[in-house]
Amino acid sequence: MQLCQMVIQAQWITDSPLKQLPHLTSEIIDHLKKKSVEDIADFMNMEDEERKAVLKLNENQIADIVKACNRYPSIIIEKAIRNQDEIKFGDNVVIDVSISREGEDAADYKDFVYAPYYPKVRNLWIFCNFVKNLNWNFFKNFWMFF
Repeated sequence: MQLCQMVIQAQWITDSPLKQLPHLTSEIIDHLKKKSVEDIADFMNMEDEERKAVLKLNENQIADIVKACNRYPSIIIEKAIRNQDEIKFGDNVVIDVSISREGEDAADYKDFVYAPYYPKVRNLWIFCNFVKNLNWNFFKNFWMFF
């Protein structure tokens, strides 16, 4: 999964997630880190004036960043174990998993994530295992339009 993410975003796993945004240089990212901005959520939660002061970019570049931030997926994963109170050792277990995009316009969202080096459909892997023995019980790949 991590290799897939690195290929899609064209960055190493050790790179700052802020490198996913256009026009953010290493220098800008270092300034953001000094302000305790470590990821895209922190960046989006900054005050507008503080963000503009750090970025020092023109309006077109800021518009590119806004567009990329608005495309950044925020998903909600909900799970429920059926008949949880009745499960005994050795029983088969059914887990219902619901994945949805967070936000008011999520149902109408048809755009892709900002990935200029790999502008395609995004896939999501779900893995399930038992914590005790760490054996993989199943995994599933879902193709999603983020």
